[in-house]
Amino acid sequence: MTFPVSVTLIKPNLPLGELSDQKHPKDLVARVEAMKTSVILADASTAPGYERDRYVQRNAPKSLFTMPIIGSGEVLGVLHLENTLAKGVFTPARREILSTIMTLASISLTNALLYARQA
Repeated sequence: MTFPVSVTLIKPNLPLGELSDQKHPKDLVARVEAMKTSVILADASTAPGYERDRYVQRNAPKSLFTMPIIGSGEVLGVLHLENTLAKGVFTPARREILSTIMTLASISLTNALLYARQA
């Protein structure tokens, strides 16, 4: 069974050059990481600045949502969600829910990193 939603967690400090254009929207990830703010594209194929993006052209996602996972003011990672069947899937209300979940995730990631350093 194939689901129309894809979820990717991109590790912090991963050079964008190591990301594949076929698997990741590098420009969008770079923007989210640099600006420390989420981006919702209701219709990726017509979104200004992204309609000619290689990833968008190759993979044809309908809706995209990318947000930084921030802990202690630092980007710990980037969460990327996409839907290949419907436009407008990711709404501001869903962003708020995911923001709450990502706050909890950032706490868990920070604790895991601290634990790993002590081991």
